[in-house]
Amino acid sequence: MRRFIVSFVIIVLLCGLTWFFIHKKIQKQPVPPVYEVKIDVEKKVHRLIVFVHGTFGSSLSLLDAPSVIRDDLKGSVYAKTARSMRKDQFFFSTQPLMGRGLLAFQPSFERKKSGEFFAAYPIAKSFDLMCDPTIKKNESKHYYAFGWSGLLSQEKRRREAVRFLNELSEEVARFKAKGIDPKITLLCHSHGGNVALNMGLIVAFLREENLFEFSFLEQLKIKEKIIKMFESLPEKKDRAVSHGQKKWDYKPSNPSWNIDELVMLGSPVQPETDFGILSSFFESIFHCYSLADKVQATDWVSTSRYYSEQRFDHLEKALAEYSRTLPSSFKQLRIMIDREISDEGKFIFKVDKNKKRTLTSLLIGSIYEEIDDVDPTHKELWFLVSPKKGDKSLLKPLPVVVCIPLFKDLFDVGVVGFDFDLNISHKAESFCLDFSEHNQGTVIGRKNISWNLFENIKKQASSWETDAEFLSREESLIYSHLRAGREC
Repeated sequence: MRRFIVSFVIIVLLCGLTWFFIHKKIQKQPVPPVYEVKIDVEKKVHRLIVFVHGTFGSSLSLLDAPSVIRDDLKGSVYAKTARSMRKDQFFFSTQPLMGRGLLAFQPSFERKKSGEFFAAYPIAKSFDLMCDPTIKKNESKHYYAFGWSGLLSQEKRRREAVRFLNELSEEVARFKAKGIDPKITLLCHSHGGNVALNMGLIVAFLREENLFEFSFLEQLKIKEKIIKMFESLPEKKDRAVSHGQKKWDYKPSNPSWNIDELVMLGSPVQPETDFGILSSFFESIFHCYSLADKVQATDWVSTSRYYSEQRFDHLEKALAEYSRTLPSSFKQLRIMIDREISDEGKFIFKVDKNKKRTLTSLLIGSIYEEIDDVDPTHKELWFLVSPKKGDKSLLKPLPVVVCIPLFKDLFDVGVVGFDFDLNISHKAESFCLDFSEHNQGTVIGRKNISWNLFENIKKQASSWETDAEFLSREESLIYSHLRAGREC
């Protein structure tokens, strides 16, 4: 009996210590400082710029692959783990991420003013400084981040789109009450882009647009799924009093406004949402991808096609059967970094034709593996990424998203076509963006800003860099959250 009691006490102590050390590693969710948007009615133009993050812990979805494939994540270890990760301050420190819902914030390089853990501040500040100064004088910018569950699920992204639309409608109504019709820019990473496209499909349904009648959508039954979701939602006036994001769970109304600019970076192209770019809800769309992004095309569990794509080629071919084309407002940009340009004005692609193609290159459609490839990875499109020793990266620690204002300037001059290669480089005293038609190589346009200006932005953002020791914690933290998810 004595041996049994001693053994029981030891087991209890070990379980207690295990729980303590697991939860000690998990950092408490930082509370974003409350920021109230001040609407200056003297300004003629107001722009709402919203950052929308991607999936959380997508690799962990393989632990519950059957649940993810069925699109039924309720009670799964994966959902619990992702929810736990979503509250850890570590994951707020490298990407533009705030709390759940639509939260306003003030861009800044100052840690004391903006909080220690929110990388949204320096990333948004860098984005703001890259904007054309002549436009900045006449335009009042308001920055937000929309936080969602981040789960690898079609249904969840569809429901999060309802919340996003309802919450954004409320914010737009505040401006309209003061006689202002704000312009709206959405900056979306990874599956954040599919949340936005779902929002476009919901609006297309509300506007009774002819987007759901294509035969290649029959097996997906997207319209039926939207109808079924709407049937489960109350009217706004009948919604129950609730807290958190559930208060936005009601049938949305047809908005009287549109999204002026939708920017997607590394968003997996899937048949369930790709035709959302046809929605009248989007005035202009930029879809940015990189062949060095080995993550974008690897989501095979949350789509009926069993793989995702980097480009909208399938949609383009499918529309051709109906004598339709991709919208003129759509631009597809392959992002490259530091390609040399020949005397004839062509990009120089260094490739090894003898190198065997990898499985990843086959999935993303890369013909050859480029030599000395420094194009942005999935993280480098969106996250603050500290350069490693010997790293030749031009942008680090800044992500590609901060360059979006230059992209828009480059294509605001009536450029014909939709499919382009865009190269970011340093030439003489300039930070340069050159572009050509996709795979043609001949440069047909350029945008320059002062290299000193860009270096100054990088210098100010570098105070937010994370060191190697900090980043090495990511793997152990994910494991800790997984353990916590299993215990729930």
